[in-house]
Amino acid sequence: MEKISLTASMRSNLLSLQTISKQVDATQNKLSTGKKSIPQ
Repeated sequence: MEKISLTASMRSNLLSLQTISKQVDATQNKLSTGKKSIPQ
């Protein structure tokens, strides 16, 4: 198995995308259920 290396900027961008994805999921859940989520 080959090792995958990420630069610092790539790692930062990946973490940002993961955070945005979680926020989108939470917003979609609010819209679909009509409920407010508990602040994290």
